[in-house]
Amino acid sequence: MHRLRKYLMAYRLALSKALVYRTNLLLGAINVLIWFGTLILLYRSLGGAIGGYSTAELVTYILGTSLLAATLFTNVMDQMADEIVEGDLVNYLLRPINYFYYWIARGAAVRSVLLVIAFGEIVLLSLTVSDDVLLQTNPMVLLQTAVLCLGSLAMITCFDFIAAALSFWTERGFGPRWLFMICTRFLSGAALPIALMPHWAQTIFYATPFPSLIASPVESYLGHLSPSTFLLTLLTQWSWIAVSLIVLTVLWRKGTKSYVAYGS
Repeated sequence: MHRLRKYLMAYRLALSKALVYRTNLLLGAINVLIWFGTLILLYRSLGGAIGGYSTAELVTYILGTSLLAATLFTNVMDQMADEIVEGDLVNYLLRPINYFYYWIARGAAVRSVLLVIAFGEIVLLSLTVSDDVLLQTNPMVLLQTAVLCLGSLAMITCFDFIAAALSFWTERGFGPRWLFMICTRFLSGAALPIALMPHWAQTIFYATPFPSLIASPVESYLGHLSPSTFLLTLLTQWSWIAVSLIVLTVLWRKGTKSYVAYGS
């Protein structure tokens, strides 16, 4: 319990810090409303079924992706990268604290705030398009969706650490992290269902781990995953998580072994 207490303290401190910058939270919420609100209006204006998706399914898909994207995609990896580059990582390596658990706690605090804000945005958007929102009531489907969402959280956490670990070898690794962020948002299916894309594009998308972050949980919520497809999706998701953990372990060991921090 004593070991857990310090990470709970890290969670509370990060939560307090996140709530200090209310203007940033407000502007971020407005940005999400404009982006996903525009997509919803676009899909509603098209009318009729598109690629096997009804208007209600498309609108619900966008609402689901907005909730997941707003919660999963944070600036956590940039903050970790800054600590590595600026030498602050030494403060954690020399103390009885696990750096990964510490940042998992901090990331959970940030995501808690973003989840509440995103839920409010979803309610607001849903009220404007209430006729085109599907409410899933099947408990088994909801359970499957929750399981995939937990996998998405585990996967994005691994990705954040991997992207941050690149800073062991670059003084300013914003470029690779920015590219990673763009790939994550685009290839995860956050803008539109992957099934609406050409077959060759779908092949490329599903060859990456990113659809497991957004598209798979939302497709599950819509009831598009049969039991066998769900099990295959779950296996694929956790296989990528295992691969990510291996990559992260290798990068972290090599990085900390050659890590040099300069003091002032």
